[in-house]
Parts: sequence; C-alpha cells; structure tokens
Amino acid sequence: MHFPVAPYNSWAIVKPPFTIPAYADKTELQGDKLVVPDKEKGRGAKFDSYGVVKNVGVLKSISVTVYGSNFPNGFGIILENQNHEQQQIFIDYLNFDGWRTLTWKNPNYITEVRNREIKKYPLYPESAPFVKLAGLVIYRDASQEGGDFITYVKDIKITYDKAVLDVQRDIDDESIWHILKNRQEARRAAELKRLGNMQVLRYLEKQKMDKGTEK
Repeated sequence: MHFPVAPYNSWAIVKPPFTIPAYADKTELQGDKLVVPDKEKGRGAKFDSYGVVKNVGVLKSISVTVYGSNFPNGFGIILENQNHEQQQIFIDYLNFDGWRTLTWKNPNYITEVRNREIKKYPLYPESAPFVKLAGLVIYRDASQEGGDFITYVKDIKITYDKAVLDVQRDIDDESIWHILKNRQEARRAAELKRLGNMQVLRYLEKQKMDKGTEK
C-alpha cells in the first residue's frame, strides 16, 4: 500500500476479495463440477473458522500474528456481526522487526458472573450470532513517514463467550428451513446487483466525458 507523504492522518483498509458468506455449504470437486455432499447440505459451514466464527457472544480477546518492519503504523481489524454492523478494533502498533503476535483484550469484559447482565437469546432462526472478517486497517499518523508500506498477516484468532450452549437438539432446523442461508444469499444477490448497476453507471459516465475534441 502507498500512503500520502503530506503531513496528515491517513489509513488504508484491506478487504477480502469477496464478501465472506456466513452460511454457505461446503463443496467438493466431482469430475468437472463442484457439488455439495449430502452430509454438508444445509449446514452452511463452508467458511467456519476461515473468516467466520459462529455462536459468538462477548469478545474476550483478539490475537493477530503479523509481520512488522519497524514502521510505527497502527494495525486494526474490522469485524461484522449477524446484523451487518461493523466494528473497527485497534490492535497495536507495528514498530518491530519480524513476526510477532499482537493481542487486544476487551476492556469491558466482565469476569465475575454475578456482575454480568444476564441475557437470554431467542432460538432458531434468531439465535445465529456470529462475527466475520470484513477487513484489516493500517493507520498512519500525520507525523509518520508516508510512501510505500508492506506487512504480512499470518492468522487471526479470537477468544469469546458462547452466545448459546452447544446442546443436542432433536431437530436440525437449518437443514429443514434454510432460513439463515437464504438470508445470506439474498443479501449477496442484492450486493452483486448493486455492483453491476454501479459498473453500468460508470461506463455511461465515461462515455459522456470530454474526449478532447473541438467543434
């Protein structure tokens, strides 16, 4: 990434190449086609632990293994929950050389149960709390050197309380109703449509731009 050299605060956001779907069935290659195995149908677990963590209640900590090159830039991550609300969390500074694990601890995490606000979550299809990776953020202070900047991220791990206990239920609701998966697919389709419309509008705007010819 390349930061401005002028003395003002700036930041860069690195996003996944696509919006990570929270509910998508695992596929495998059979011949020349990708198919969903019977055991994976309706589970929506394709990206579990690969950018998506489910049944997340309160975050306790986040650890990131990242490579630093003695630049004093800050580093943060962007998480998105089941309500499509994004939270930007500052982790630490990258003013070190080599690999290091940086850890953010939730200052509002309450360890004493009696001091906690007790909350009961509704069950399916409402009890689907999750967080997924929406992006990484690199911060550059006005007093810092601008220009090119490179870093590497090996992994991101979170520690959290469960929203609901993992109990064995008689009925696998999602495999029958597919409500959670359908919600995600509808949102993804709407996003693709919006991006397609934007591409068309940009093309039309380009056609209207002055071509440098005089009349």
